[in-house]
Amino acid sequence: MKLCTGTMMATAFIYGAGEASAVSPDEIYSTYETYNGEDLELVVNESGTHFTLWSPKADTARVLIYDTGRNSAPTDTLSMTRSKNGTWRVSVPEQLYGKYLNMTGNGSTRLRVYGPKL
Repeated sequence: MKLCTGTMMATAFIYGAGEASAVSPDEIYSTYETYNGEDLELVVNESGTHFTLWSPKADTARVLIYDTGRNSAPTDTLSMTRSKNGTWRVSVPEQLYGKYLNMTGNGSTRLRVYGPKL
């Protein structure tokens, strides 16, 4: 079952930490690899929970899992692996319903995107 789409992810993760430019976003976007899959953010199915992030400029990416959405510490941190077309991926065999997520790129809090409760 697909729970979310990745439009928010594509916008939030496009810029690297500390990067500033007078070039228009359209010019910047046009230089990056593209990804046309329908699995951005996360998919839960019979084999587990699968996270996909489009962030072609990132050097690292992680998924932080929380039990609550109330400024608590993460209960788990998943390191993502660079994949094709500017994406990062990680999967776990559990169906993580009832959890909250936070995806980060390059360890920067400026790049955090909070997902909905799973």
